[in-house]
Amino acid sequence: MKSNSLLFFFILLLNGALCQSYAPKPGEIGSTAIYKDSSIFQSWGTEVTIQRGWRNIADKSQGLASFGEPGNALGQPEGDVYTVVSLGDSGVATYHFSNPIINDLGPDFAIFENGFTDDILELAFVEVSENGSNFYRFPSYTEIDTAQQASNASYIDCRRVHNLAGKYKKGYGTPFDLEDLDSISALNLYNIRYVRIIDVVGSLNPDFSSKDSQGRRINDPWPTSFESGGLDLDGIGVIHQLSKASLSELGTVLISVYPNPFGDFVTINCENSFNYSIFGMDGKEIMVGAGQTNISISTMELSTGKYLLKITTNRGVERFIINKI
Repeated sequence: MKSNSLLFFFILLLNGALCQSYAPKPGEIGSTAIYKDSSIFQSWGTEVTIQRGWRNIADKSQGLASFGEPGNALGQPEGDVYTVVSLGDSGVATYHFSNPIINDLGPDFAIFENGFTDDILELAFVEVSENGSNFYRFPSYTEIDTAQQASNASYIDCRRVHNLAGKYKKGYGTPFDLEDLDSISALNLYNIRYVRIIDVVGSLNPDFSSKDSQGRRINDPWPTSFESGGLDLDGIGVIHQLSKASLSELGTVLISVYPNPFGDFVTINCENSFNYSIFGMDGKEIMVGAGQTNISISTMELSTGKYLLKITTNRGVERFIINKI
């Protein structure tokens, strides 16, 4: 008996070692969950289109998911289990941002779902686009056991999930870092105007199953044959975003950038001392400097085109798109 018990222990240990462990649940060391009231958020999604998916994609006679209204996924998340919109199997939510999300240090936005607990997860793929036509998907990874189909009462360890919306319970956003898409040359990471969320069909049936970036079937609760099936979307918070115009107020600090478009010089006027950086649209830093209140920067060496201007004061960071003509 001792030999069999010891063998069983080592099998469990080996299985655990072979499984990748990603970020844990909220409150634990190493968690990447972001609470809905965090001051890290600059803004919230205010424009969304919902394309409902099926209650059960294997039995379309049951119709589409229907719980909640699109407006429930706008603004700051409520963080409860009811004020959401349900996508259904393969349902799609597409957010539009007039002021683009941009790549900066750390996560750039976070998506909120309404999981009841830390380990009842409904998942979704996340994609981004500049124009609303050409979308690029975040690489996703799962180590969820596929020996048995997950049901509505199944528990899924969030440490087995990475880069899928719905990883964290209600009130906590799952973060996404545009740097993960840096290898896609066709995508400008400083001009993300659309975020698309596509419900994962967690079926183990190969006729319907969704797969992660490594070709592994994703096992999450299925079928969800009721009106609130699929991912239940509560909102999206933006962490890094361009300023609305050439004039912006950061806290109580007024910043203006002019002229824009500019020629051989561009002027920064700020009520406080500041540091600035100018980046090309490929993300490479071209110029850096500092000022007290008002400075004119020589831009004669810059080629015609668009640039990202980042201004940092003791009140925070503002970003502007500036255009040389």
